[in-house]
Amino acid sequence: MYKFNDKQLKTLLKNIVIIVDTREQRWEHIQSFFDNHKVKYKVEKLDQGDYSCYIESNEETKPLGVLRDWYFSNDIAIEKKNSVDELLSSIKDRDRFENEFARLKMYNTKIFMFVEEE
Repeated sequence: MYKFNDKQLKTLLKNIVIIVDTREQRWEHIQSFFDNHKVKYKVEKLDQGDYSCYIESNEETKPLGVLRDWYFSNDIAIEKKNSVDELLSSIKDRDRFENEFARLKMYNTKIFMFVEEE
């Protein structure tokens, strides 16, 4: 397995594009943050999670072996809950909650939970 040096990692991280699921609701504040901080993002359907990412293939990343976009949507899923209340409500619906995570585990997807609270 190849190990990137710090300069190469910075290049790869600079070329990450966040994927936002088309079904994501109430993310205008996140979109605004992305726009204000020039974070690249794309809205497309994800099979699991609310967010994921890929490394964009371009002239800067091709010398590092990124000959086409490297997608992580089957490897990394970020599940966002808008509040602790939403998280608790989804946990109360135990079947739905377990099914959601069982589906992610089936794909060996690393799951990250992001809970917002004002």
